[in-house]
Amino acid sequence: MNAPFLIKNSQAYYPERHEREARIPIRGDEKPLRILLVEDHSETRRALSRLLSYFGHEVSVADSTQSALEFVDAKKFDVVLSDIGLPDGTGYDVISNAKQKQKLKGVALTAFGTEADIRRSKEEGLISTSSSPWTFRSCALF
Repeated sequence: MNAPFLIKNSQAYYPERHEREARIPIRGDEKPLRILLVEDHSETRRALSRLLSYFGHEVSVADSTQSALEFVDAKKFDVVLSDIGLPDGTGYDVISNAKQKQKLKGVALTAFGTEADIRRSKEEGLISTSSSPWTFRSCALF
């Protein structure tokens, strides 16, 4: 989905000229994704969860590596969308563990966009490392 909005400082911005297109939910020929969103920053987690849900996806939210892995053991997902810096581990840990248990795609969200971060993400088999601010256009998944 190519919704023209931007997440910046935990706020969603809808450019006025694209507001109508930004509010179009999933097209009838697309199935909603089962997304595990892993983010320890509460405002960012809430904003992303609302936006993903608004666009028709089924979203489960976790705020730590441990809670994310509990979700992975209990539920099937299409995508793990995870912050890299978590209080009890990393998003790489979450995505790697989840991919061993389920066939899913991993997307890393990070404020760090160094070449080393991008290289590690590729080594981990992630679709995208999006440094903040990011748009859904920056993720091939959406």
